[in-house]
Amino acid sequence: KEYGDSDPVLSFDIVTGTLLSGDSFTGTLIRESGEYVGDYLISLGDLSAGDNYSLTFIGDTLTITPRAITVKADSQSKEYGDSDPQLSFDIVTGTLLFGDSFTGTLTRESGEDVGDYLITLGDLRAGDNYSLTFIGDTLTITPRAITVEAKSQSKEYGDSDPELSFDIVTGTLLSGDSFTGTLIRESGEDVGEYLITIGDFSAGDNYSITYIGDTFAITPRAITVKADSQ
Repeated sequence: KEYGDSDPVLSFDIVTGTLLSGDSFTGTLIRESGEYVGDYLISLGDLSAGDNYSLTFIGDTLTITPRAITVKADSQSKEYGDSDPQLSFDIVTGTLLFGDSFTGTLTRESGEDVGDYLITLGDLRAGDNYSLTFIGDTLTITPRAITVEAKSQSKEYGDSDPELSFDIVTGTLLSGDSFTGTLIRESGEDVGEYLITIGDFSAGDNYSITYIGDTFAITPRAITVKADSQ
């Protein structure tokens, strides 16, 4: 039987000899006590054919097999830089018997960059009385949201461009991470306003950047003229 099920009726076969018409067996076979996975000897118990028979008994075993149970990991996600959520699971087939419980925990593939990481069985167990089938899933690390806004800039016509700069308005860079690349502006050197765009500015694949642009203004160049006396 499977662990946790009721015992089947203990039965037997006559291998030599016969009962005479009208005679019958009385009583029942019994087995060793125990409900855990293993083999338990079946013995004669009070089985009898009566005083008119000399009964020879050949025993056998009742085998208790592990109870089948299937668990499936729950998919999980977190934002890059956050702590892992607790890995959890559901029982999809089978049941734990009252008083039994799981021990240990699921684990996941190592890594902290954006991507999918397999959730594995780890040391999760239900004990020797269960045959555990595990269905894995994934923990997904998503990009960390960050918003940057370009600072408005200006120069006088004919001057060199100032360095284009920005502010972080929401989110943070994790320690050790940094921005790469630069903002750029629309081309042109005449007086007017030129849009500042993101260019190749990046925080890497672990970040999702929302960019708020601004303008670069070129102002007229001041010049003073004085008439000559005539």
